[in-house]
Amino acid sequence: MSSRTERFSANQAIFWSGVCCCFCVPIRDPQFLDVRVRNNGAGTARVDRTLITIYQGGTNNQVDIKMTDDLGDAIFRLPAGQYDVRAQKAWHVPDDQRAVNQALADRGSTIVRFNKQLLQFCLHVDGDRDGDVDPQPEAPINTPAPVWAWGANRRGAIILCNNDNDGLPNANDPDNTDNAINAGNDDTLEIAHLQIQRHGANVGVPLTWTAGLSITSPAGAVAQPHPENHVRIFDGATANDPELLGAGTQQAAVPNFPLNPLRTFGMEAIDFAGAVTDNGPPKLYFDGVVTVRLTISCPNPLGGANLTHYTEAQLRVAPWLMPTHLDRPQHIYVSNLGAFNDAFRNGTGGGVAAGGTDGLAQYVAAAQDANGHAPGLTQYLDTRTLVDLGDPWMQDCMEIGYSNFPGNGNGGARINSYMKARRNQGPFDLKHYPLSQLAPEVGHSNPSQDAFTRALAVPGGAAVVAASAELQAGPFNVAVLDADAIVAAAAAPMAAGTRMTDCVAAAASRAAAATGAPTVGAAVSTAVGIAAIDASVAAHNAGAANPGAVYAAALAAAGGGGAPLANVTCAQNATYAAEAITAAVLAAPGGRAVAGQAAAGNAAVAIGGGAAAPLTAGTDARDILNLYPHHEFYPISLVAHTVSSCTGVTPAQAEDATDYTITAQWRLSVIATPVNTFDSTGNLEVTPPVRKPRHNNVPAQDYPWGRIYYGRGRAGSAFDPDTLAFLTNQIVQAPLALNTDWLSVGHVDEMMTFVPAPSANRPTHRQWKLLIASPTAAYAVLNAVPNNSIVMNARHLNYGLAQTTAGAMMGNANSTIPNPGNPPNVLTWEELRWWNTHPLQRVLNDIKNTLVTEIGLVLNEDVIEVPVVFRPQARLAGGGAAFDATRDPGAQNGINVLPGTAGGFVVEALTADMVNMLVLNNHLIIPKPFGPENPAGTAPVGADRFEADLTQKLQNANPNLVPHYLDDWNTYHANMGEVHCGTNTLRSPRPADVANWLTNDAKARWWEFSA
Repeated sequence: MSSRTERFSANQAIFWSGVCCCFCVPIRDPQFLDVRVRNNGAGTARVDRTLITIYQGGTNNQVDIKMTDDLGDAIFRLPAGQYDVRAQKAWHVPDDQRAVNQALADRGSTIVRFNKQLLQFCLHVDGDRDGDVDPQPEAPINTPAPVWAWGANRRGAIILCNNDNDGLPNANDPDNTDNAINAGNDDTLEIAHLQIQRHGANVGVPLTWTAGLSITSPAGAVAQPHPENHVRIFDGATANDPELLGAGTQQAAVPNFPLNPLRTFGMEAIDFAGAVTDNGPPKLYFDGVVTVRLTISCPNPLGGANLTHYTEAQLRVAPWLMPTHLDRPQHIYVSNLGAFNDAFRNGTGGGVAAGGTDGLAQYVAAAQDANGHAPGLTQYLDTRTLVDLGDPWMQDCMEIGYSNFPGNGNGGARINSYMKARRNQGPFDLKHYPLSQLAPEVGHSNPSQDAFTRALAVPGGAAVVAASAELQAGPFNVAVLDADAIVAAAAAPMAAGTRMTDCVAAAASRAAAATGAPTVGAAVSTAVGIAAIDASVAAHNAGAANPGAVYAAALAAAGGGGAPLANVTCAQNATYAAEAITAAVLAAPGGRAVAGQAAAGNAAVAIGGGAAAPLTAGTDARDILNLYPHHEFYPISLVAHTVSSCTGVTPAQAEDATDYTITAQWRLSVIATPVNTFDSTGNLEVTPPVRKPRHNNVPAQDYPWGRIYYGRGRAGSAFDPDTLAFLTNQIVQAPLALNTDWLSVGHVDEMMTFVPAPSANRPTHRQWKLLIASPTAAYAVLNAVPNNSIVMNARHLNYGLAQTTAGAMMGNANSTIPNPGNPPNVLTWEELRWWNTHPLQRVLNDIKNTLVTEIGLVLNEDVIEVPVVFRPQARLAGGGAAFDATRDPGAQNGINVLPGTAGGFVVEALTADMVNMLVLNNHLIIPKPFGPENPAGTAPVGADRFEADLTQKLQNANPNLVPHYLDDWNTYHANMGEVHCGTNTLRSPRPADVANWLTNDAKARWWEFSA
């Protein structure tokens, strides 16, 4: 490198070369080439460490090489002549400059000047979370991204789990299941932006430079296997831009980077935090945070490997949040079970105004907010559910939450997200309903994907249905024993979590064996099935209009020609037909029945060659698709059976086939997903804003979005760990396990709820009242009313007439209530009363004490005791410890044991469980308790004293609360549920108010949570 001494010597030599005196001493080769590198873009700042190479003029013969000094200069002592000079410096442009034919005269000096500017490219995100990509990179070059930080005025970018549907070809698929940005609101609202921005010279990029993006786990965090499986980055941010990084692709080059260096990428999350990322052991869950790195590469002037620099940013997936009862109700859902619950839904005789009684519809309409807006109401009708009364429990099939993020300069975006419960109550339950709600800004999530859900979610999901349709009906008449074997064969790979096509192949092969049809090995069957299904889906996506063409593509992939393969069973052919029909149905969502009819006919022709196709196939398809509009896979199974049989199938046989198919389908799913009542979403609720107080030197913690609470479950049936991991990883609403072991159904909504109670005299984290079931409160009322007050007036339960009097309940005669611990005996009223007010009340008191610690409950101020009398429903095995030694434990048969523990009872409500209410703004739709009624001569006659007691307590807490008592006894209470169990609520701002909510309401800014 040149030094100041060398420069001084060169200047001196040049000076003395022009002076003649007697003391002159000849200087050998006093020629100097003075190379100076400056950065004009930075005010002619000096550029050091530039590699300067000198060549003999017009040749590639290297003469000398050195770096510029800290003054940006390099001095070369050279013989006189012609020279070419080359200047190279990494990350500076022009990257390879040359000055040719630089003449160096004898005893002379030549100055060669170069201008270079620093050029860098950095990754930019919306790190300050204001809705716009930041002008500065999230981290300096070659510095790991800062840890994503919670809290106001902290940093860390956010991406949205894009699980709504803005117009995919398949209406049952959320947007984040495909590999392109969708139309509609995807690119304008829901796709987060990531940018490559230039820093430095505004000139062209050397063609030798490259750029790459990668997705990794955050530095220092627990390694997440394949973090790219949870996040997708698109090569662009507009509709139809394709995936660049995502499942299976952790890093990728930025296409055409030098010619298009300044770019905006779109980002979406494939999963929420808490998704299973590795089944272990130990099982690992996605923590919701990934690091995105931009790496720029350029040639090394010194040779060898390319030089690189990187910039990074950490991204967090916006959490799934549950609204509280203090949030605005937008829509209510209830199952329409026809005459069975018509009075509950719609009242009688046109409602009170027409001389009848009001029902849910009238009370919902009355539940207006301060602006006069009432929630909407959907009375969901499913004919199959109507016939079999399969599932009235709308609350238990889904929990409706939401996610939101700051957006892209558009005020932000919010997606209401319907979380499917891990629940399997029967073949005609509501498991399909959450998925059916997919729409723009309405998403679907499934934190615990049981095998049955996978059956309906993946391409080829209808296949297992089609295969099982061959089990018994039609011309094959498979014996029940064989049918059971086929179900088990299909369930085995399902339980192991393999692709549904494996299940289809197993079932098809077993069906072929049962019917004597030729078959092939399981591996070959599986390969054939996968190839056929993939081909059918590809044909549909490519625009094949005729389902017969889709089927033909599937058959060709399976190795066949114009006719079915001899060694492919009829069940497998049904699979291909089902895929063709599925494609046609989903391609025409507005004309599902018509599409199904045409698809069935075309597929029948393709399978049977035309002549053998049943004439009823198309008609059956149309009728069934009309009958079951939300259960696409049921009619597909019927149609697949119909067309696959090809001859001799009557409509009656087809109906039988459908019924058996659905039952077999459910049996498959039960093997893979045992029923667990604690996993229903009636067992999942959230408090209003609360504060966990300081405890054992752990500081207090505010939860402005409330805390999720759930029943922990009993031994052998614990709350689903995958769902719990999902909820825990959302961070903001830290889940709280409560004891619901003592409840037969086991749901938290049976024992407590919250109502709004705003007050300027109370802190923001206590603007509510806790309502909790209280046998003590119930018996206090019973003790205060006349003995002849009628209780449960003309009401029945499963053991018979429940009606009695207050005097009887306060006495010691035999009741009509069975003692499950001592059949066939009944309880005395004294046993029931003591059990309610001592061991059972003790359990409820312990729950309140837990809430004192966990949410800062103040017992004397925050609690409303709701009168409820419970009865034992079953006795748990084992010998329980006596609750009270003064009562003979040996003679109590479960009475003297804490409910929910070994030897004790699990319980259900005897009088209607009023805490299981629907909270809508200031309106409370409460199960009519049928408590003690005023007898004749006591005004007002018939007034329910349980209602009066609760109404007074509510008025004392919040005079604006309006209770509505709704009779749900025969429809819900007698079946171990109440109003809340039978309804579900979407709580969110009105669509027109979402932008203002995101901008102005602190509740929108979950990232300001102080974790």
